[in-house]
Formats: sequence, C-alpha cells, structure tokens
Amino acid sequence: MPHHTKLATLDHLQILARRFYRDGDGTVATFRRLAVALNEQMVPISTWGWNYACQVANGKIPASKKLTVAINRLYELRVSQRGSFEPVVVLAPNGFVEPRSVVMARSRKCARPECRTNFVPISSHHLYCSRNCRRLAQHK
Repeated sequence: MPHHTKLATLDHLQILARRFYRDGDGTVATFRRLAVALNEQMVPISTWGWNYACQVANGKIPASKKLTVAINRLYELRVSQRGSFEPVVVLAPNGFVEPRSVVMARSRKCARPECRTNFVPISSHHLYCSRNCRRLAQHK
C-alpha cells in the first residue's frame, strides 16, 4: 500500500464522507455508514463510532494508526481504483456474496484437469473448485 501523509489521509476521509452522503442525510447518518465501512477494513473488525470518524474528518482529533490504515484502504478501494474494476457475473452460494460486492482476489482454474471451472479461492492453498473435484482428483 502506498505511503500516505496525515494531510492526504484527512483528505481521503473527507472525500469518503462525501461519497457516503445520501440526499436528505445528516452528518450522523453519513458518518454511521462510513464508520461501518471503515470498521470492515480491519481484521478483526474494529468498532469505531460515527463520532470518532466525524471528529477526525473535521480535524478536531488525529486518527489512530489503525484508523489511518482503514481510511487509506477504503479510499483505495472506493475512490482511486474505481476505474480499474469491471462488472462480471459471479455464481456464489446463497448468502455468501452481497450484491455490488468487490472481489479482491484472482480467480483460478480448478486443478483437476477434467474440470473447466474457474473459481475464486478462499486461500492460496485452495486448488479445487469443490469438494467433489478434490475427491475425484485424489482418487485417480
């Protein structure tokens, strides 16, 4: 991830706040949505409240190191790379992927030669598109 100055991070947060604003919203509703998105950038998920994000955006208090990382991650995801994404059709089990989700992993071809399925692996060690393909490949 690129290095960001404190000023750039504050700019990123203010840009994100404008992106999260919806017509008719007040400050609280906008920053509640933004805080949820910022919290989801960290593993384990953080618990920053709307007020903390709002105070940082208004320059009243400095962002913590973790919040700075979350702000810059969310900015990279939602703003700076926006043009480098393409819409694709993804098949997923019911409830696994929310509509309008961004997939941040490369797909790969199933390791079983007879299978022609491309899939998004859960981890770098995930070789087969399904348990059935793994079982068939191991019992060859």
